Amino acid sequence: MNNKKPFRSLPHKWEKQYIIYTKDPIKEIWNSLRDFTSYEYLKRFLTDRIGDSEIDEIIKHNSKEVLHIGGLTNNVAIEKIPLFQNLINQANDFYFASTNLPLLSQPILLFYSFETLAQFLFQSTYNLNKKRKYTHGLYYDSQKHILEVKQEGLFQDFHISHSKGMMKCHSFELEEIINCGSINPIELESYSGKLYSHNITDTKGENVSLTELDREFMFIFSISVLARYNILEWVKILDGTKLDNLDADIGIFIRRYINTTKLIFPILILNELRRKSCFFFEPGRFMADEWDKYDDKTK
Repeated sequence: MNNKKPFRSLPHKWEKQYIIYTKDPIKEIWNSLRDFTSYEYLKRFLTDRIGDSEIDEIIKHNSKEVLHIGGLTNNVAIEKIPLFQNLINQANDFYFASTNLPLLSQPILLFYSFETLAQFLFQSTYNLNKKRKYTHGLYYDSQKHILEVKQEGLFQDFHISHSKGMMKCHSFELEEIINCGSINPIELESYSGKLYSHNITDTKGENVSLTELDREFMFIFSISVLARYNILEWVKILDGTKLDNLDADIGIFIRRYINTTKLIFPILILNELRRKSCFFFEPGRFMADEWDKYDDKTK
């Protein structure tokens, strides 16, 4: 990770923690997300979310920059409950369907799941005052292996759901997205409740601050485009074939980071929704505050 500050020195993003001990963290994470399919649970959640002063501050800041958005009202939120229920159910279905697929095809359904969770976060934060056609808001060049951030689309909506201000239209190399931070699931889970970001350099040499949520969304989008539209290139990457624009070992790190994002992205979404740090520990695993005592911080 480029950010070398000791774990304990990083500020907490939320004061409250939610800890579950389980032999199956993935199952428990999605059980927690499926709480948002309950009508009464959603009503309580939306009431609390609308009255949250920190969320209100983000909305007020971003609504000055982004056209046709505003905060949710109680009436609009209640009307959207069926949408929220279906988004979570669909994200769950895509996620677990992806786990039954080989890596050749897995990123496609995994991105659909992440995309749907991103929509849930945005829709439960903002009200669109004008209908618009949704695009991903990202473009991936599968020959040059460069990802471009667009001015409009789901990615920008997702970004302003957990950050102040839109992201500028930067372009990033796939390798830079992977290498700008840790791909170790233990480390990233330990950092999941902290307020931090990665330092990444765009294709013009500009340093950019990138949250782990944005990083994982960009990464899965990029490899899903490869898996769907340039399958021969994707096979070469997985096989470790040397390519002009990528290191031959990139496939190793892609495999590792895919597995990491499958654990971390849903946790980060849950953190944002519950406004607290959620930890799912297997018996014998490290608590988050024990990470500093762990020596092996290599990728």
